[in-house]
Amino acid sequence: MVTAILLAISFSVTLTDAYVIEGSLTPPVDAPMDWHAHTRIHVDGSQYVGFVRSDGTFQVSGVPSGSYLIEPIHPSFIFQTARVDINSKGRIRARRVNAPQPNAVDELPYPLKLSTHGKAVYFKPREQLRTIDLLFNPNVLYVLVPFLLVMVLTKMVNTNDPELQKELQQMNLQQQLPDMSELLSSVSLFGDRKKPSGSGKRRVTDDGNRATGTSNEAGFGSATHHGSSGRKEKKRRAQ
Repeated sequence: MVTAILLAISFSVTLTDAYVIEGSLTPPVDAPMDWHAHTRIHVDGSQYVGFVRSDGTFQVSGVPSGSYLIEPIHPSFIFQTARVDINSKGRIRARRVNAPQPNAVDELPYPLKLSTHGKAVYFKPREQLRTIDLLFNPNVLYVLVPFLLVMVLTKMVNTNDPELQKELQQMNLQQQLPDMSELLSSVSLFGDRKKPSGSGKRRVTDDGNRATGTSNEAGFGSATHHGSSGRKEKKRRAQ
């Protein structure tokens, strides 16, 4: 009996401390007729959940005092979110959710009136080939920019100018004249080629002189040998 009385008292206290969050949703123009059947109102995630009527209104009951984030959830549309603050006296104040500045207060009318931001996109569309992408390709720019510069510069330069023609003729003459350094290098190369021929002749003469010297020495040796043998024979006869 006592437990039943305590439960009744606690239930009455919770009912007196619970409040109702209400508002309405504005669907897009191209929304289907049964859009409300697929829409849910989430309060602080999934702590409290409410449903939407066919006219777009909703009520979430049994919410105690505190600060709550109201998020309408639909699989095809993105709705505006709001934050609702309920004090201990039951006063309800709604404000816009500002993620970059959470402390900034931008009040909204209550009951809530939330609209859509657009359709939910789950897949990123495939990028298509465009001519601008081809033109701004680095490989194409390396070829195209120098070509355009040459075309523009040729149009800017006036080739009929007599002074310009004289300068071009002088440049051609300078290119046709031989360079003095090349001439000197060619002369030095021809001089180096003649030197080996003279040294070869000297080597031939030196080899010839050596050959004659050896032959003379051989002849002188043979003559001395004959002279000594003749003297020995004369001594033998005298004895």
